[in-house]
Amino acid sequence: MLRALLANRGRKLRYFRYPYLRTGMDLRKKRAFEDFLERRGYVNAPVTIDNDEWIYAAAYRTALERRDARTAAAVANDYVRYMNDVFDFCEKLSRETLGYEVPQILLLHVNQLNADHLDRLVEMARKRGYEFISMDEALRDKAYTQRDRYVGTRGLSWLHRWAMDKGKNPPMHADPPHWVMDLYRAR
Repeated sequence: MLRALLANRGRKLRYFRYPYLRTGMDLRKKRAFEDFLERRGYVNAPVTIDNDEWIYAAAYRTALERRDARTAAAVANDYVRYMNDVFDFCEKLSRETLGYEVPQILLLHVNQLNADHLDRLVEMARKRGYEFISMDEALRDKAYTQRDRYVGTRGLSWLHRWAMDKGKNPPMHADPPHWVMDLYRAR
């Protein structure tokens, strides 16, 4: 379906993002799939700013469905705070792992939370000094030429993968607060 829609605009599918950032349990199979993608002209879309935005989106949707505007606003406000903390975490992990701040690639989903509050998220990022660039431009950074060796059940950011490739055991970013998790679980 996407291929046809893009073709109507003179474009084609170029990027592939692993579902849940899970790249496989076996390095040989992982490499074979990477080669498969490359032979078909796809580029891996790595993610350096992984987050639990989807949990906030479900919590926000629950509040909206309950017609609880106050809680929906609280979720949205905490989402922006949380994402600011995630940016802090990822910037620090980038400096500790690579020695500099890599051009970050942020994972976001299409959902009502982002439809209603993306402007606030963009404002937060710009206040942090971010400018928006294309995926191609970000991928020109030398860090993205590294092939990670991570295999396992977890979907991890590429910052985590690169740290692990260097023998480090990086921490994960903080989880959303309990009240957001309770709304998420209510779905």
